[in-house]
Amino acid sequence: STHLGHSFPTRRSSDLVLNNKRTNNFNELFKKNIELFKINFSSKSSKMQQSIELMNLAINSEATVMLYGETGTGKELAAKAIHNLSARADKPFIKVNCALIAENLLESELWCYIKLSDGGSIFLDEIGDMTPPAQVKLLKILQESDHKSLGRVIAATNKNLEELVKKGKFRQDLYYRLNIITIMFPLLRERREDIYGLANYFLEKYSAISGKNKKMLSNGALEKLKKYYWYGNIRELENVIERCVALTPTTIIKLKNLPQYILNYNESIKKDRKSVV
Repeated sequence: STHLGHSFPTRRSSDLVLNNKRTNNFNELFKKNIELFKINFSSKSSKMQQSIELMNLAINSEATVMLYGETGTGKELAAKAIHNLSARADKPFIKVNCALIAENLLESELWCYIKLSDGGSIFLDEIGDMTPPAQVKLLKILQESDHKSLGRVIAATNKNLEELVKKGKFRQDLYYRLNIITIMFPLLRERREDIYGLANYFLEKYSAISGKNKKMLSNGALEKLKKYYWYGNIRELENVIERCVALTPTTIIKLKNLPQYILNYNESIKKDRKSVV
């Protein structure tokens, strides 16, 4: 399990004053067109609020941030938010998909990414999917790089790294190097109170893209969406809304207009993704 309780470095009062505006004024991030930020981080969910509080602390810290959560829960969005509201906002944000870099090229590519970041932020995504030899190379780079050239490190995974360490599948020393400020993002089914706001955002987005008047969900359709399991989290919800906007001829999206696999879903029966779809 991942623990959210951590102590954070003490900052000078002058630093806190300078960064206070960044921390509290989330409108700065809206201007940078970080998609979904406004609605996703205006959450009514207590679990999501805990994540947001930790993000606020991370913004004013130089410590490495480790983001945990299933696919589609908003980890990359959060990484961009932390970068864009920090003192490094005017420097590059470089995303690296650790699972896709060839093992024999990893070291040279990472050094290249560090150079490109120019002291900004490096987002190491899918870090739990790295092979043991690749983990060794990453740890070496993190240890050999000076703080100024490396910049801010933000990592993310949908795996439980603590369990992987116990099983010998993830290096303990790399785990402790990364797992400093840890933030867990809840599943969409754990924050059902946010489904209406998220769905409404996507309705506005895809209605505008298609050049149509904004479509709306009927009460029946909305209730079905609230009860669905959301295996793919926010990303799956976005896909469903985009599909409904494209295929529904009327302004109101009714229950019958939802995908069949959602209509077939029975919350009282435990099913896996394959059996539902």
